[in-house]
Amino acid sequence: MEVSQISFGASLTLDVENDQDLFSVNTKLFDTHPTGLLLLPPKFSFQQSQMLKSTHQMYLNCPINGTIYRWECSGHRNETIKGLNVFQVFVSGKGASYNRRSAFRLPSHLTATASAASIDGVFRIYLRDISFIGICFEANVQLRIGDLLAIKLVTDKYSIEVNARIVRMIYDERGDKIQAYGAELLREDRMLRKYIIEEKAKIDKRA
Repeated sequence: MEVSQISFGASLTLDVENDQDLFSVNTKLFDTHPTGLLLLPPKFSFQQSQMLKSTHQMYLNCPINGTIYRWECSGHRNETIKGLNVFQVFVSGKGASYNRRSAFRLPSHLTATASAASIDGVFRIYLRDISFIGICFEANVQLRIGDLLAIKLVTDKYSIEVNARIVRMIYDERGDKIQAYGAELLREDRMLRKYIIEEKAKIDKRA
C-alpha cells in the first residue's frame, strides 16, 4: 500500500518503542509531503516527549478498507506551515498489512484475580500467555463472549490492573468443554507493556 493512498483526514496511530517501553498516540492526516506526511500534532505526555529525544523506533498505522497498514518512519520533526503547527513524519516505500494478533505473546504461569458483572465476587484466573493487547487464561467459572473483566495481576516488580472483554472461548478436542478464554484489553496498558518487554529481553538473553 502506497502512503499516497491515505486519505486526507484519515485517522492514524503512531507506535513509538525502544528497548524498555512502548506507547501509541492517535492523530490524523493533515497533508502529504514529498518525503512523508504532515499530521495534526499528537498529544504527547512529558515522558513520551522525552522518549522521542532518545533512540527509538516509530511506526505509522492506518486502517484502509478494513486492513491495517504499517509503515516504518525514518524520522520526524515539528513544523509550522502557514501559521499552523504540524507533526511531520518521514516514510518511504509501501506499507505492509499488519495483524496485531501476531504480536509477541509471553508464556505465563502467573495467577491473577478478576471480577465480572456476571460472576459474584472475585475469582482466580490462571494465565497461559499475555501480549500488549490481550490475555489468554483458564478459569474455574463460566464466562461468556462479551463479558467485561477487571483483572489484577501481581509480579515480582509490578501490580498491574487492566480491563478486558472476552472475545474467544477455547474448547477441548471434543468441543464440549471450555479449556481457556481469550480476552482483549479495552485499553493497552503501559505497565503491562513494560513487564512484557522486560521478560522478553530475559528470554532473548537466555537464547
